[in-house]
Amino acid sequence: MISTPRLIAIGAMLAVAASGIALAETTPGDHSKGRDHQMMQPETGAAMPGHSNMKMSSADGRTLLHFPPQMRTQMLGNMRDHVETLNGILNALAAADYEGASKIAAQRLGLDSPSAAGCKPKAGNASAAAPGSMDEMMARYMPEPMRAIGLAMHTSASEFAEVAARAATTHDAKPALETLSQVTRNCVACHATYRLQ
Repeated sequence: MISTPRLIAIGAMLAVAASGIALAETTPGDHSKGRDHQMMQPETGAAMPGHSNMKMSSADGRTLLHFPPQMRTQMLGNMRDHVETLNGILNALAAADYEGASKIAAQRLGLDSPSAAGCKPKAGNASAAAPGSMDEMMARYMPEPMRAIGLAMHTSASEFAEVAARAATTHDAKPALETLSQVTRNCVACHATYRLQ
């Protein structure tokens, strides 16, 4: 059984990730007030090529992404589902249902989950995707570093699924919790770096 302090710590990590989702929203006035500027290369101060859909917000320092409405809606839905999935994993761990936690992670967050498709390297090829499809939009508008963070999160979720499945035999939750923290660390990193228009 997982100790209460450990569950509280995990809950705090999830709250940080969830607050990042809430902070992903911007107000319509953000663009009209001139608070955004084009993303610049740190070494030269020149505009970053291929990043016309990204701007740095002087208000909070995260990169502002301008996604088409359909892509934005799907991405926000995916992130809400990720938080719900993490909550389901925590509930399973709290009940010492390690096999259940493993299945939830594998099916909804792991590399073979539907939400991982847009983060895989082949998803970065816009010419291979149908015009106007979600794959084409992801390839065109998602910055490569953001895709890499997403892929790391899904990879960590698959690793967690394996570790949690072993915990069903060992009844030792510590390795599973340590691996789960890798998942949430990637969530926090992405929300600390990017926000959506």
